[in-house]
Amino acid sequence: MKKVLLTAAAVLTMAGSAMAASVVSSKHDLSTGGPQTVYNTNTQQVCVFCHTPHNSKETRALWNRNSATSTSYKLYTSGVWAEQASWFESGQKGVIKSDSPSLMCMSCHDGSSLKAVVNKPKDVTALSASSDTIGSNPANLGTDLTNDHPINIKYADYRANTQYSGSVATLATEDTTTGTVGASTLKLPLAKGVTVECNTCHNVHDPANVPFLRGTMGKSALCTACHLK
Repeated sequence: MKKVLLTAAAVLTMAGSAMAASVVSSKHDLSTGGPQTVYNTNTQQVCVFCHTPHNSKETRALWNRNSATSTSYKLYTSGVWAEQASWFESGQKGVIKSDSPSLMCMSCHDGSSLKAVVNKPKDVTALSASSDTIGSNPANLGTDLTNDHPINIKYADYRANTQYSGSVATLATEDTTTGTVGASTLKLPLAKGVTVECNTCHNVHDPANVPFLRGTMGKSALCTACHLK
C-alpha cells in the first residue's frame, strides 16, 4: 500500500513539473545561450544572475545581487481611497519594507545593472554585456511605481478597510492556513502569508504565461482570483 501511495505521489510531482515551463531559454535567462542576445554575456550559467550556492548576499533565495533600497521607490496610492499607513508592511505609507521580496525583483527591473552580481561565475573572469540594463521597455519599471499595482501591502487590512463610494472593496478572502488568496482554483501566494508582492502574480521561473504570470489572463482569470468582478 505504501509503495502504491509513493508511486502515486511521484506521478503527481512529475505531472506538476511537466506543466511548468523552465527559466532556461526564457527572458530571465541572461546566459550566452539565452534569448537575450542583446546582453551578450560570456557565461553559460543561467541561475548566477540571481542566485549563488555559497557566500550569498542574503539568506533569502541565496541571493546573488545587492537588493534594491527600500526607500528608493514611490508606490501606488489611489488618490481616491483613504489609504492607511497600517496597510503597508513597513507601517509607513508608500514605503517598501527592507525585507520585501519585491526588492529582489526591483534590483533588475528598476533599470539597474544586470551584471552586478556579488559572486561572479568561475567560468569567466568578468561578465560582459553590450547592454547592461533592461533598456527602455515595459519591463523597466524605474523607481516611480505610482502607476503600477500596489505591493508590500497587507492584504487583509487592505480588504477590510479599503472603501470606494462607501462600500467595502470586493476582494476575495485570503486563506490564512496556506498564505494564499484566490476565489477560483487559482491560488496566489502572499509573502509570509500577509502581503501582496511582485511574486503574488508572477512566477519568475515559469514563463508559460507571459510575462511570467501565475495564471492565464484569459477572461482576466488572474485578476479575478482576487478582485471579485
